[in-house]
Amino acid sequence: MNDPITVRHDLETYAFPTALHDRLMREQAWTTERTRRVLNEYRRFLILAALSGESVTPSRTVDHAWHAHLEFTQDYWDRLCDRVIGERLHHHPGGTDEDARYREQYLRTLDLYLRTFQAVPPRDLWPDPRTQPQQHRGGALGCGVLMAAFGGGAAVALITGWWLAPFLMLLGGMAVAGAVDPAFRTAAGSGGDTTGGGLLGFSWDAGGGDSGSVDGGASCGSSCGGGCGGGCGS
Repeated sequence: MNDPITVRHDLETYAFPTALHDRLMREQAWTTERTRRVLNEYRRFLILAALSGESVTPSRTVDHAWHAHLEFTQDYWDRLCDRVIGERLHHHPGGTDEDARYREQYLRTLDLYLRTFQAVPPRDLWPDPRTQPQQHRGGALGCGVLMAAFGGGAAVALITGWWLAPFLMLLGGMAVAGAVDPAFRTAAGSGGDTTGGGLLGFSWDAGGGDSGSVDGGASCGSSCGGGCGGGCGS
């Protein structure tokens, strides 16, 4: 893992490939502005996944950007993971037997987002089932260590390393995050949609997609709940 302060700065200013922006616009029928906003929220998810030390789960909309980015292999693996973060973030399949767990992870992610960025997650991109309960149906998945999984619900990511304890102290000084529970070091995410958001243990009426999880570190793996696979390595 690279220096946490540098990682955060580089993720906040990360320039995604123009082709990724264009692909999301085309495949999701998003406007230029919506695509820009989704990619910005994807940056924030990466910051939470890489630096928080907690389980985090992206919304379905944000996760779709992440899933699409994985297909730009050189930019994702060589540039984002190896150069910027210093860890590899992988995908792994999960199961529907962990819906409740990933639902809780998503709710904690919303709270962590608020503490870290001092802002409420935009509800059109990060739906909150506590205030929008009528929008979700069911379905979910996720699992794994240092990995990411997609398929109908949730995703999980894990980042570990020697830097975690000093970084938690650093967070307090920067006033960018609240208390971090080091017992949780996984991050989860869900699949993409067309217009609205969804989350880990949910598929939202506004859109469909698959779900998954990401993680980084020396042990990892990858695949999508829908059938894509991958390997591990850092």
